[in-house]
Amino acid sequence: MLLPNIRNNRELLRQLAWAAFGQIASAIGLIVGIRLLTEFVPPAVYGNVTILLGLGAFCYAIFHAPLFQASLRFYSDAQKRNQVGLLRLTIFDLAHKTLLPIVLLFVVGGVSYGFYTGTSWWFGLLLAAILIVDVYKNLETGFLNAARRQREYAWWNVAETWGRPICAIVLVSRFQASAGLILFGYLCASLPIYCYFRLTGKLEGVEETLTGSDRRAVLLNEIYRYALPLAPAALIGGIYSLSDKYIVGGLLGLEQVGIFAAVSGLMARPFIIMCGIIEQSLRPLYFERVVAENGSGEGILRRWLLLASGICATGLFLVIALRSQVVTIMLAPRYRSSVDLIPWLAAGYACYAVSFIYENVFHAYNKTVAILKINTALAILTVLVTMLLTYNYGLSGAAVSVTVVYLTRLIILRYSAIRIIKHAHPL
Repeated sequence: MLLPNIRNNRELLRQLAWAAFGQIASAIGLIVGIRLLTEFVPPAVYGNVTILLGLGAFCYAIFHAPLFQASLRFYSDAQKRNQVGLLRLTIFDLAHKTLLPIVLLFVVGGVSYGFYTGTSWWFGLLLAAILIVDVYKNLETGFLNAARRQREYAWWNVAETWGRPICAIVLVSRFQASAGLILFGYLCASLPIYCYFRLTGKLEGVEETLTGSDRRAVLLNEIYRYALPLAPAALIGGIYSLSDKYIVGGLLGLEQVGIFAAVSGLMARPFIIMCGIIEQSLRPLYFERVVAENGSGEGILRRWLLLASGICATGLFLVIALRSQVVTIMLAPRYRSSVDLIPWLAAGYACYAVSFIYENVFHAYNKTVAILKINTALAILTVLVTMLLTYNYGLSGAAVSVTVVYLTRLIILRYSAIRIIKHAHPL
């Protein structure tokens, strides 16, 4: 028994190493990208880009993030049945059907808005193209992650995280900075990277023989039952994760959105990415253990929480202690008035990163309806708290609202996840 355990531990360490490389390299690329973009791009333009990309992220979260979650959740069972190809076909067919109307809406809406207001009509085309690439890229990398192919997953994400700001900066340095030009730069990076990995990599499930139409009907029904509650949950979740930017924009203007978005991205991504290193390696194992007969995965969950909490606590201490140096190094002078926002934003995003661990418990036990209920309550809280604090205290109030909302999210998810586990595995 010792030798298989050693091999399993070595494989886990190898996966963890690749996950760490991918997440750390992506974090560095993101930080460097923010630093360079804030140097070349005025806050108002940066704020405009944030608002536009938020629309695409909102649509992705509603219609396609549930399919991404479904690919992770059902991969282990499909692999045991030698039906990964069937899972892939089902997931991608659903993605095709939901993507077309969104793309048409973006194109028609963007062109109509441009002609009506006299602004750039091609924003809709760019957002539609970026959304298409993002949807298929995320589905492909979702299958890679579920199959524990962390090396390919890491390289794909690193290439895109570095490629997008580099292409945008090259264009902005040669032409006048605008939101459309930055979006075009993002597309110029993402599309070739997607084509390269799609054409040269070994994709999960494409070489399998597809059999069993009855099984496909059963699988489709299982995916519907799992993913449908996640769509409205994502709609509501998008409100509490993206609404602060829109509220700041509505109350304080695009320039303040740019400043808030830059420092928010700087604070959010390191916490999420570092916790993502652990999640990439342990989430597939946790799902497998829960799916297995009489499995609970409590040992994996406990280690997962311990590692993530330690990382977030250390990061929070360092960020607060070194916030002046962080702002000076990482942001251009026009954005450095945000230094006082850092403690609140860092605390909020640390809670947010840890809360994802408890959310995975809901996914593992197919409790997606519960996520919808929790996200609904959080969305109402977010809008009320963010509007109240931003109206009265400006950007400082918006930063405080991040801590209030995500700390509340962490407390609720923890309490609910513990109840789910106890109900599934009573003493």
